[in-house]
Amino acid sequence: MELTRLKSNLKVISIVAAGSVSLPSFAYSDIDKYSNIMSVSNNSQFVNYLKKNSDAAFTNKFTVESLFNYHYKKWQSKTKFLSSSYAIVNNEDFKSIVRLGESAVPYIIKSIKEKPSTLVWALNYIYDKKISTRRNLTITDACKLWTKMIEKNL
Repeated sequence: MELTRLKSNLKVISIVAAGSVSLPSFAYSDIDKYSNIMSVSNNSQFVNYLKKNSDAAFTNKFTVESLFNYHYKKWQSKTKFLSSSYAIVNNEDFKSIVRLGESAVPYIIKSIKEKPSTLVWALNYIYDKKISTRRNLTITDACKLWTKMIEKNL
């Protein structure tokens, strides 16, 4: 009896969100204030630290691909709505991708070729250089330049 009375007093409430979600837009140079990589050939303490602490067991291609995919998906989900380049590059999953070093580059290139993203910044740390010093270079253009340079040197 109580349950019947409770059911009859329930009302359906619909909540509709208006508008659309706007994702943050970044410039390639946005990480300059958080990085020691200020030119196309500058040393980075961050990269040296990560390279020293990388694990030699990650050289197996299957393991590297699996680790890359695991950290990439986690990094994407944790940072897709962030507007802080500092938070994006200091995310633990981003650092884990960088720690994979050059063995992760084919997967990074594939990813940024399909869908340009701030993942391109990982190449700065892995190679300890920037692809360009242009302040107004877009993430998309940086992805294209890195992809072209890497594929040219394969």
